Amino acid sequence: MQTQMIPVEKIHLDPAQPREIYRGLEPLAESIFQSGFQSDQAISVWHHPDLPDGEYMVINGHRRTQAAKMAQLQEIPCFIYDGLSAREVWEKQLIDNTNRDDLSIMNKVRSYQRSIEEHGMDIQQVAKIHGVTVKTIQEDLVLTKLHPDLHKFVDNGNITKEVAKKLATTFPDPGQQMFEFNNSIKGKNTKNALATIEERKNQIDQTDMWAEARKNAEDTGLMPARKATDRLLNAVSGFEKFIGDKNVLNAKKKPADLRKLEATVKLMEKAARALRDDIAAFRARNELNSPKKAVNE
Repeated sequence: MQTQMIPVEKIHLDPAQPREIYRGLEPLAESIFQSGFQSDQAISVWHHPDLPDGEYMVINGHRRTQAAKMAQLQEIPCFIYDGLSAREVWEKQLIDNTNRDDLSIMNKVRSYQRSIEEHGMDIQQVAKIHGVTVKTIQEDLVLTKLHPDLHKFVDNGNITKEVAKKLATTFPDPGQQMFEFNNSIKGKNTKNALATIEERKNQIDQTDMWAEARKNAEDTGLMPARKATDRLLNAVSGFEKFIGDKNVLNAKKKPADLRKLEATVKLMEKAARALRDDIAAFRARNELNSPKKAVNE
């Protein structure tokens, strides 16, 4: 395929291409300004259907195109592809980007996601283009569930990929992910961060378990009985405390202790009556709602 010189002003960057960040533009622009745009630096373009005739969109070579514009070149060599679909362009861009070492972790993950969701590629195709296993793609796609504000922490190394995956799978709610990062794992190494995430999960699960138990008790009418039982246990505890107090044995000299003992016994009696009433009411409801046995005539 022969190259063709195209005015730089007629060449447009592709806003939908996989690469999100361009590095080293200034040194490249200076090199192009000093030595010109070499033939082996030719970019590839195509005529996007939304562009006027004679104008093109970049397939591969976005960084070189930007540098050429910074160097104020008038035209650059291009390979022109005709009759391509948006998916074919995307695939060419993916193949080009797989050879780049400066793509961030989240940039790659988002490109996996877009390949599947926007361009209808299956996971086997994505894995083949990127030269990785299907399992790698599947595991990395977990990171798409991560809160967007945490992406930059993954890319700059403040959160390792392992910790980020654990965070995303353990806490499906993005808001909870942010809370745990800021309050539990920020600044910790991988080992400690993973252990903290597991510990926090257990704490939350336990809290949820008790909340569910309380809800079930309320739904089944057991809550009053449970509260009455708590009152009775507290009264028994108080009674045992006074019985074990040697000063109670000398109650004649300390009438205040005797009054406390009497008050504790009364509380026990009151709690016991409340518990009996709750049990009787619960039994009555249970019998009322239970299926009636057939009576043989």
